[in-house]
Amino acid sequence: MIIAVLLLYLLLECTIGGHKDAMKNLAKYANQQISYAVYSQMVNRTSHYIGYLKSRKEETANPCISWVSSVYAYAHSTSRVDKQKGVIAIMAGDEADVKGKAEGEEPEKDNKDKGGESEEKKQVKEKKEDNKNKEEKETPMGVQEGEMEASLSINDSLKIPVPKLTGTNYTVEQLSNIDFLLGQFYVVDSSTAVYKKDFPVKKYLNRDFKLTQDNSKPQILIYHTHSQEGFSDTVEGDKDTTIVGVGDYLTEVLTKQFHYNVIHNTQTFDLVDGVLDRSKAYDYAGKAIAQVLADNPSIQMVIDLHRDGVRDDLHLVTTVNEKPTAQIMFFNGMSRLKDLGEIDYLYNPHLKDNLALSLQMKLKAEAYYPGFTRRNYINAYEYNLNMSERCMLVEAGAQTNSVQEVKNAMEPLAMLLHMVLQ
Repeated sequence: MIIAVLLLYLLLECTIGGHKDAMKNLAKYANQQISYAVYSQMVNRTSHYIGYLKSRKEETANPCISWVSSVYAYAHSTSRVDKQKGVIAIMAGDEADVKGKAEGEEPEKDNKDKGGESEEKKQVKEKKEDNKNKEEKETPMGVQEGEMEASLSINDSLKIPVPKLTGTNYTVEQLSNIDFLLGQFYVVDSSTAVYKKDFPVKKYLNRDFKLTQDNSKPQILIYHTHSQEGFSDTVEGDKDTTIVGVGDYLTEVLTKQFHYNVIHNTQTFDLVDGVLDRSKAYDYAGKAIAQVLADNPSIQMVIDLHRDGVRDDLHLVTTVNEKPTAQIMFFNGMSRLKDLGEIDYLYNPHLKDNLALSLQMKLKAEAYYPGFTRRNYINAYEYNLNMSERCMLVEAGAQTNSVQEVKNAMEPLAMLLHMVLQ
């Protein structure tokens, strides 16, 4: 019941009263009906989504419906708990004694004449009775264009909690200071060099990485240049306990939770005649991945998923959603040597796109998952990052992490990807 009423009420307020009134009244009704924790999360999500719509300048009916579907998905995922606490539904425009209902008394409606109802409000009430039973059984809406959060509760067996803004939102002024930017967010390898011209921050922040291909065809490619990379508890011969198994889980999350069409390429590039040999792994991988992209021109995102190698006494772990989670790192290649300059034969036409994408991902992580990402690493070579405008090399954990810690990291990583791609 609460789902149907909330959905209809928000749709009414969006269409008639505008975002501001909807937020004010949502706070009033939510504060009466549901626990404070749930209320706070709903208001937080609603405010976030309104900000998103305003940034796109789409304050029309259709974005309002997308907004409602986002809140609906969250209400659906929490309504069972709320009902057990005695939560009741209040029809739009009516007041009820919530406290009395929670104690077993029937609520009394406020029949005071409020000057008449609009035609839209009457229609909402009439439809409510017809759709009441149907809406209790409906599945929350999937991802629509421009809708970041509606999918977050779609799959009951694979839920990723909506992250809250618990970290830092940096200003453009701060980020435009090259010394601050590099010192705060980057490690630059001694073999290469970066300059202020490499970081037109405003352009990087405004770069739109939203996917234009729908999920009827492959959208994302995941592969592993170093497929033999393992972890502290990797079982020899068991791919599921290597970086390939981690890639399987990232594919599962992106597919089931966010409904992307993902290809996970599990070819081996770092074994030669059964012996570990990484001297030409990037060459082998580059040729193979170029062919995959030629066969699937709809792919717009390419991720080379690795794990890092660190000192044996270094454990890259944090806590995300109450789970021990390996820290990750975004890796860039400049195709530039510090002493010799640009490496012409490794020219990367997508270098600035690579830098913009990894910066956006890093800033999202700083805001929503503080402590989850290490500083972005910049090295001298290309690392096959020339494959696409949306091309990333991600280091997930290290050899000192457990397999489960690194798989746990795929959930916030998938969320960050979704934030940027949608």
